[in-house]
Amino acid sequence: MGFINFFKKIGGFFANLFTNKKFNQTVNQISILAQIAFPIIELVAKATPTKADNLLLEAAKNLGVSVNEILSSTNELIKDGGRQRLAAEALKLKLLELVQNGKQVKLEDFAIKTVADVLNLDKTVLLTAIQSAVFFFKQAKTK
Repeated sequence: MGFINFFKKIGGFFANLFTNKKFNQTVNQISILAQIAFPIIELVAKATPTKADNLLLEAAKNLGVSVNEILSSTNELIKDGGRQRLAAEALKLKLLELVQNGKQVKLEDFAIKTVADVLNLDKTVLLTAIQSAVFFFKQAKTK
């Protein structure tokens, strides 16, 4: 089963649990964003030197921290939370890059088309997409 179908099934499962339209839209958006976040999570997990490292460095700069501060923390909550914040910021930067290059990110009945659309995304949505991508990354890694 492809990742897209897997994410849609997960999103569909949660959407069927609740009938609230706003909830369903949010779940669908998160599952689609998690697909975009997956490569970012994979990059953070592997920590391989690539041009995408610049994305992480820029994300850390936007957050006012260094990647080293996050990764070298001895407090696991700070370390995990910092990684998630770093990945969420990197996801936002990746979405900005996509829309600036004229691409759209379709989130079911909504599409991210402009810089304003990206900047208006709720941080919780980005963080939840990152957490979902981390979960799927770990599941894919164990199989």
